Amino acid sequence: MIVRGLQMHKPLLFLLSFALALSACSCDESLPPRDDPPNFLQPTFSPLSGRVVFPEGDTVSAGLVGNFLISIKNTYVEVLQGQEDIQVDIDMWLVNQPDKRGHIHGNRNNVLNYELLDSALLTLPPDSSVRILIGGDHRTLDGTRFWNYGNMRLHLEPSQDYFLSDSMLFEATAKIRLFNHADSLPTLRARFMLAYFVRVRFPNPSIDTEIENMQGTVANGSVLVQWETVREVKSYGFVVQKSIFEDPQYLPIGFVRGHGTTYLRNYYSYVDSTVSRGTWLYSLQVILDFGVIQWPYIVTAPLVVVVP
Repeated sequence: MIVRGLQMHKPLLFLLSFALALSACSCDESLPPRDDPPNFLQPTFSPLSGRVVFPEGDTVSAGLVGNFLISIKNTYVEVLQGQEDIQVDIDMWLVNQPDKRGHIHGNRNNVLNYELLDSALLTLPPDSSVRILIGGDHRTLDGTRFWNYGNMRLHLEPSQDYFLSDSMLFEATAKIRLFNHADSLPTLRARFMLAYFVRVRFPNPSIDTEIENMQGTVANGSVLVQWETVREVKSYGFVVQKSIFEDPQYLPIGFVRGHGTTYLRNYYSYVDSTVSRGTWLYSLQVILDFGVIQWPYIVTAPLVVVVP
């Protein structure tokens, strides 16, 4: 039950107080019931635009950019109080690719001014606001990071290495509910710009992943591609690529997971069962793992395999 203060003439107020006393109503709230607090709540929805910074190896952004700040103000002249049921659902998507969308949920744990919450009750004095901060997840519903659609580029500089995306235009909606026995507030909508900045430490070319003894063996209509690594640095894995000999245009045909960073020799293999007669080229592309970004790096010299 939601309650709010009432203003009325003194005789009426006296009669109401007397009737309430006679009824001996057992109620946690001290104010008369009211089931339409959205009429007295003024919400604002503020996505924090700018450059979202991810420290090296961290999956959580630093700072507030990319988060969502929601404020709901009590515009009534007296207190609004009731059993809280704070639920916030945010949908965000790329304006130029609306199928690339993500979803974020928030609840009472995201309330900044927690003093407004007392056990299961939410109390909003006049002109006060409950403020909610929800961290941006920056992933689509299938788990892909949004920056994969923002032309991410690698920058190698003397002071630091980093990836930086283009500025990307997003749109988001927020559905907000505050009280248990009241309707949700009207859906809010906003547009905002984000660019992604991810710090990394790029491997020293003199000690990066080193591949040896790549070879191909034909057996039973398939090609077994094998290779070894002397060491691996930030190795996410290996993309196996294939092309016809006469017109080298490599296409990925498989992926083999790497061992991260290791200075032990490791052995790998991949079976290509899609070959036909002819001469084929195989190469490996090493994918570096920077925690939140996997980046194609080394491409090996081609391996020639003849299938009779």
